[in-house]
Amino acid sequence: SGIDADVDEIPIRQLEGDMVFNHKSMYLSAKGQVLEQPMDVQGSIRMDTTDPILSLKIASEGFDPRVIAPEAPINGKLAFQVDVTGISTNPIMAGKIELPSGQVAGYEISNAKALFQMINKKITINEASAQMLGGTVSAAGKAELVNNSYQLQLKARNIDFSYMDELVPGMQGHGDVDVKVSGTGNLKEADAQGTVSIGQGKISGLSFDSVAAGFYRHGENIVIDYGTISLAQGLITTHGRIDGQGIQLA
Repeated sequence: SGIDADVDEIPIRQLEGDMVFNHKSMYLSAKGQVLEQPMDVQGSIRMDTTDPILSLKIASEGFDPRVIAPEAPINGKLAFQVDVTGISTNPIMAGKIELPSGQVAGYEISNAKALFQMINKKITINEASAQMLGGTVSAAGKAELVNNSYQLQLKARNIDFSYMDELVPGMQGHGDVDVKVSGTGNLKEADAQGTVSIGQGKISGLSFDSVAAGFYRHGENIVIDYGTISLAQGLITTHGRIDGQGIQLA
């Protein structure tokens, strides 16, 4: 039935596998449940130091991130493979995370993958990509666990803007977005600035051939610095904002 134990108030259950000890280290190859999530651990822990020194490979095929970060904007089970090294009180981590299907910030997502590193509780995200909003979204950036802050660069290609009616009411069409995002906590409340380009579509029922715009967002309002709308009758340049009342152009 395995071994049950609590380590630093973290419940470890049904631990099964091989563990070998000597006067300096513990070597293990084991499977179990950590916070009721499946976990596979391979490697060693050196015990004859002030803080234990880790050299571990940790993997899971179905980990719910909300058990350790209830406010995380992720709904779904993660698969990951992570190398954990260094002292136990401030470990270094590097690995790969996958989310086959789920939600991020309330939006459906699939085939999500990311490479990451964590040093001094600061996370660097590399080569993150996913199928989302009817297209492909990629990301890179940094996040800090201490204050839950982040700075991200997002690229969206061929996304369907009808999925984003909450942010851009009345917009229909496919296009690209490049945006820098920063903030703390909820991703939907982050500050953002970037550019958008859309092919043929409609805005509040008005058909257009293309749209290009630069924007920034703070709070609930999105300010359009500049915009060009190509219509059958010609080209319109504009600016304005997007708020709870819809798109307001001048």
